[in-house]
Amino acid sequence: MVELSGKTSADNQSSKYDYLSVSHPEVKLGIHDTVFKKNSSGQIQDDSHREIGSILSPDNIKNDSILLDFSKPGDYLNKIKQYIPDQIISDENYQEIQHVADYFNTDISSFFGFETVLSSTMSKSDYCIAISKNREREELLQILENQELPANIIEGTSWKNITNFTKEWANPLSIIHDQVLGLWFEFDTSESFKDLPIPNIFFHAKKIRIQSKKEEEQFQWIPQIAIPLLTGKKLQKNIEKKLIHSIKKLPPESSVFHFGAMLSRESQGIRIVIDKIKPHQLIDYLHSIGWTYETRDLIDILQELNKYVSRVVLHLNIGEKVDKKIGIECSFSLDKYHNEEKWTDFLDYLELNNLCIPEKKKALLQFIGADFSNSIRDLTIDQYKPSVMVGDTNSSLALVRYISHIKLVYNPDNSIIAKAYPGVRLLGSITKKY
Repeated sequence: MVELSGKTSADNQSSKYDYLSVSHPEVKLGIHDTVFKKNSSGQIQDDSHREIGSILSPDNIKNDSILLDFSKPGDYLNKIKQYIPDQIISDENYQEIQHVADYFNTDISSFFGFETVLSSTMSKSDYCIAISKNREREELLQILENQELPANIIEGTSWKNITNFTKEWANPLSIIHDQVLGLWFEFDTSESFKDLPIPNIFFHAKKIRIQSKKEEEQFQWIPQIAIPLLTGKKLQKNIEKKLIHSIKKLPPESSVFHFGAMLSRESQGIRIVIDKIKPHQLIDYLHSIGWTYETRDLIDILQELNKYVSRVVLHLNIGEKVDKKIGIECSFSLDKYHNEEKWTDFLDYLELNNLCIPEKKKALLQFIGADFSNSIRDLTIDQYKPSVMVGDTNSSLALVRYISHIKLVYNPDNSIIAKAYPGVRLLGSITKKY
């Protein structure tokens, strides 16, 4: 079903935009694949020097920016609140998440999401925020350096470490300035809190493989600089050795692209996230790095994955040995955001295998949709481009709600758990992707 959300410009001439709310997977939405900027006369143009009026109706643009009202994490939450099913996030849980978001009162993120257990009736989700190296990094540094967070928070050891990492990340002379493409802050809301909780931090690196001595030397910035900055201590040599060994053993075409420091948990190890690993490669790879646990249930589910998903990402905790609990992230390539139609079949499969309750499946599918300026509603999906919205001069064209991925958590000592990660992302063509 397609319906107008909010007042139209005809109803309210002071309104900045007309919005169209899309809540059906068959409705196609895309974003014009150009960069918008002002010309010398103050007119907004795209990168082929066409005035923006030739693409977007002037009635929808009452400012230099599109979707300018989405500037802080709390703004995004307020916009999507009406779409969040109670089965995923209760009112109390929403207030907890809003409490976290309100600490960040500037444009630090245009991409966030939630984590919910699909087999649980609990309406509680964790909250995740992505921060790009493209200007959002500097906004984060400003918050941290200017002590815009309360003193009792910013002076804590973990937040000091996050500040030190961000300073180094923002330093153009540092190796991590260009090597780290983004950060994920993962806030655990499983327990009540009054202040900003300590997040788990994942940094998105350019893909890492180690197939030569030179590549091993080039990798050293991660164990020698990035991880110590985040954790506040040197990485133990035996863990560094295990980490390097785990990367050397990667299957062809696979690479590590995220490294995690689980700051909110008692963990000495490092989380690594491996992209482009095939289900049939997974068990042989695990055995090659010393993971020797029961695989019968794991084999069963891996044999089924190819029927339902086209992308598998492996999560491992690397300590003195590889932790027995692993995560298998499932999604689709290429990403169609809210237009992906294959989630229903995968969720049906998870429900059939008692990994997802019907209420959570229905709630996830209901969450999917988009809000966007109605003047671009006829553009096609292949014109999508994630955009980073920082500052008053940028234009972003759509806010999409979609399923980012579903992660299967396998522990040989327990039953498999399925977790869903609904995402919300601002799309457009205003800046470089990270």
